[in-house]
Amino acid sequence: AALKKLPILFVCENNGYAIYSSTKSRMPEVNFCERAESYRIPAKQIESGATLDIKLAAEIALNKIRNGGGPQFIECHTARWRDHVGPDEDRSINYRPEADLDSWIAHDDIAIMGARLTSDRRQKINTEIETEIAEAIAFAEASSYPTKGELFDHVFR
Repeated sequence: AALKKLPILFVCENNGYAIYSSTKSRMPEVNFCERAESYRIPAKQIESGATLDIKLAAEIALNKIRNGGGPQFIECHTARWRDHVGPDEDRSINYRPEADLDSWIAHDDIAIMGARLTSDRRQKINTEIETEIAEAIAFAEASSYPTKGELFDHVFR
């Protein structure tokens, strides 16, 4: 991507874990931005995980991309609340301190932003989202599988 100056925004949602292992136990130095920069891809880390901070960083990166700056990389610190796979609570295996998850939940940016809305507006948004999801599922279930001939469509070679 860097060599060809491709217009790509790479986004890493870093929850600090690789399945159930802390990335700190799997890497000698946990710095994804440094890895991107080693390929000469400009990188920005958003430690807060705040939606508006991520939006601002994405706007800046996209502006650089659109002006011929090549690929950009954003690492967003986040937390997952549910199990690695499936809908179960993410506390059953005790692979991380409870306080870490509690802190992320207490500072849930979506809940904070949602609390700023009137209940009518929030309900309207929720209904629109649920409708969009249901329509997407119905479309996917009604669609046929792609043909083998489509395997390389839209693939950069």
